[in-house]
Amino acid sequence: MVPWVLKDFRSPRRQRPVYQQGWNRKGLLSETGQRKQAFDVLAEHYRELEARQAQAEQARPPDRAHAVAVRVQRAAHLAHEAASSLLVA
Repeated sequence: MVPWVLKDFRSPRRQRPVYQQGWNRKGLLSETGQRKQAFDVLAEHYRELEARQAQAEQARPPDRAHAVAVRVQRAAHLAHEAASSLLVA
C-alpha cells in the first residue's frame, strides 16, 4: 500500500463542493488526522493476516537444514553412547 492513499489530501481536480471541497477523501485518515471507520476495518484485517501467518509458521515442518542438523546431533549422541558402553564393558 502506498502512503499517499492512507491520508486525505488536497486535489484541485475534486470539484464536488458539497463533500469534497478540493480534497481527495479516499484515505483512511482525514485531513485533520482523524481515523475513519475503514481504518479499523483494515487494521483488523492486518491483525488477522498476521495471526494466520504466525499460525502457519508454527504448523510448518522444520526446514531441511534443521532436520539434517537434528539427525547429525542424534547420530553423534548414539556414537557417544556406543563408545561409552564399550569402555564400561
